[in-house]
Amino acid sequence: MRPFLASLLGCGAAICTALVLSGFVPGDDLPVPQIVAATGGNSTSAIVTTVPTSSIPPSSTAPKAVVQEHDGGVLVIGDSILESLHLTNKAFGYRTVYATEVSRSVMALDAVLAEVELSGAGIPGRVVIHLGSNGFWPDAEQLLDVAVTQLADRRVVLVNVAVDRPWAAGANEAISAVADRHEHVTLVDWKATATAELLRSDGIHPNFDGIDVLHRMIADALGLDARSVLPAGAMAP
Repeated sequence: MRPFLASLLGCGAAICTALVLSGFVPGDDLPVPQIVAATGGNSTSAIVTTVPTSSIPPSSTAPKAVVQEHDGGVLVIGDSILESLHLTNKAFGYRTVYATEVSRSVMALDAVLAEVELSGAGIPGRVVIHLGSNGFWPDAEQLLDVAVTQLADRRVVLVNVAVDRPWAAGANEAISAVADRHEHVTLVDWKATATAELLRSDGIHPNFDGIDVLHRMIADALGLDARSVLPAGAMAP
């Protein structure tokens, strides 16, 4: 009887295999084998277990990666004030990218981010934004908020404005409000720091001392060291 049962079981296994190969039974409906390494003493053996496909979570359930933990790059978006850092070789590491332009406003933020996103490197894990010195319109706060929301998996630093302009107070209120609404955003209070001793004669752009201070404030907010120094023999403009 036992040889007969063994023969019968062997035939059953062979028939199942033939059905799968012929397409009558879809292979996806069968348990998925997993190889689990088990170590005992100095030897390692492979134990084969079966896991039903229904117990394997889809890839969409995986947690979203936090880019700032793995990417040392920094994107700096701003107008001529942050461009001053670039022109004096103030970088936040070798992967610093400056997307600064004279007279740039918040209205250009979305286009700048889209352009960087389409570039080869993409948007890095840390982003600095300083816009508002050249005007701040009623919908500027919403534009800034939308951009910051899109950067929710990055570390974002917002720098407020220190200009004697009618819109400056409203701009700083909006920038502070956006920073308060998002846990991944840090505010750099340039307005409270930019004294006359740190500004050029126009009262807007930082001199070399101001550039050094602003650079260190931003680096601290990014959780980075201020890695570069002023060129030897540099004099305040």
